Amino acid sequence: MSGVIGIDIGGTAIKMGFVSLEGIILAKKSLPFDPTIPFPALINAVCFSLEDLMTSSAATVGAIGVATPGFADPATGILIDG
Repeated sequence: MSGVIGIDIGGTAIKMGFVSLEGIILAKKSLPFDPTIPFPALINAVCFSLEDLMTSSAATVGAIGVATPGFADPATGILIDG
């Protein structure tokens, strides 16, 4: 089975879900978002959570999508607060 992962980076939480191509929720996880923690620590926490999502189901990841607040500069790809 193949699935997709969605990551929603919000103002108070980072929510992740692993969904099959048929639309069945295979796994989900939420982390509190603390904007004061260093970026590398945030990325490590997200990566560990994604690893948990992937190992908790027998599906393979076909794609990952990320939703963030604000806008991305099309020339640089850097997020701009919106």
